[in-house]
Amino acid sequence: MEILLEKYHHANSLLKKGKIDKAVNIYLELLDKDFRKKEVLEKLVWLYFENYDFDNAEKYIDLYLEENPISVDVLSAKVCILFKNKEFSEALTICNKMIEIDSESQIAYSFKLSLLEVLGRNSERERIINFLKKDKPEIYKNINYFDGNQKKLDNNNSNLQDFYNGVESQIETSDDRIKEFFNRKYLEITRDSEDLTLYNFLISDKNETDNKEFNALLKNSQKYFDEGNFPKSLEYISWALEFYPNNIEALLFKALIYINVGDFDKALTTVDSILELNRRNVSSLLLKGLIYIYTKQYNRAQIIFKQLLNDHDNDVTLWRFYYMSVAITGDYLRALQINYDAISKFQDNKSLWKDYHYFETKVDKIEKQNLRESFDKSYKRSSNFKNSTLDDFF
Repeated sequence: MEILLEKYHHANSLLKKGKIDKAVNIYLELLDKDFRKKEVLEKLVWLYFENYDFDNAEKYIDLYLEENPISVDVLSAKVCILFKNKEFSEALTICNKMIEIDSESQIAYSFKLSLLEVLGRNSERERIINFLKKDKPEIYKNINYFDGNQKKLDNNNSNLQDFYNGVESQIETSDDRIKEFFNRKYLEITRDSEDLTLYNFLISDKNETDNKEFNALLKNSQKYFDEGNFPKSLEYISWALEFYPNNIEALLFKALIYINVGDFDKALTTVDSILELNRRNVSSLLLKGLIYIYTKQYNRAQIIFKQLLNDHDNDVTLWRFYYMSVAITGDYLRALQINYDAISKFQDNKSLWKDYHYFETKVDKIEKQNLRESFDKSYKRSSNFKNSTLDDFF
C-alpha cells in the first residue's frame, strides 16, 4: 500500500511538471490495482478531457460517475461531450440531473438554456428564464439575460454604437477631440486596429490553440459579440471559463463584454482577477485605465497609463493615452508637456503633432510663451530634433 501511495504522489508530481504521458501510465496502473479509484478516475477524466481525447474522457467520465454519480463538475464535462456529438436530448437529461443535485448550479441552467435553444423548445426556455428571474435572481443576473426593465440588447440593434454614445455622456465634460479619442480607442480595442489589436489577440486564442472544445466556445462567444448579442456572448465565455478559469484571453474577452453592457463594476472585477495572475498584463491594465476613464476616475486612469508607459515607452499609443487622460481633466499645459516629450521621441508621428496643435490652442498665451522658451532651450538646438519645426507651432 505504501508503494502505491508513493506512485500516486509521483504521478501527481509528474503531472505538475507537464509529463502527462508518464503520469497517465502510473494512474492507469493504480486504477488496475483499485488504488484510490475515485481520485485516479477524476485525474484521468480531466487529463483526457483537457487534451481533447473525448472518447477516452467519456469512458472515464462514465466510470467515475459509477463511483460518484452526483459530481456536477464531471456531469458538466459529459454534457460538453454530448453537445459536441450533437446528442442534445441526452445532454438535456443530464442537465436536469445536475439541477436536481444542485439547484443553484449556474452552469447547469446555462447549459440547459443553450440546449433548449438548439432543440427549438423556445416556450420551455422562456419559462425557465422567467423562473430564474423570479426565484433565482442571482443566477438570472449572472447568466445575464435582460428583460424590458433592463438594458435590452437585441441582435438587430446597433449596440456598439449605443454604447459609444453612452461613453460620450460619461465624459461629457471634456472637449470633443478628447472624447473622440477615448471613444475611438475603445472601438479600436474591440475591433480591427493597426496599433491596438486586443480584440484580434483575444479571438486568436494563442494559449489554447489545440483545444478544440475551448476554441469552439470562444468562437461562439465571438460570433454573438460581433452580432451585438452580449448576453449570449457572455454565456459562452462563462461556459469556457468553467473549464479554464485562469485563461487570460477569455477573462479579457469577458471584461470586454461587461464594458459593452455598461457593467463597469464587473468589468473591473474581471480585470483585477487577471492582474492577480499577471500583474503586468498590458491588455488588462489598458482596459482598467479605460474603465477608470469611463467612470470619471481620471487620476486612477493616469496612474495606470503612466505605469504602462514606464514599461513600454516605445509605444506611441500609450503616450497618447497618458496625456489624453491628463487633458480630460482640463490640465492642457501638462498634457502639452507630455505630448512634447512624445514628439521628441517620435518626431514624424502626425497624430502627436495634431494633438500638439490642439493643445496649444487651449493653453494660455503667457503659459505658451514660457513653454516655448523651455522647449527652445531643450530641443531647438538638439541634433536629434528634426528641422527646427517649433516656430511652426507657436
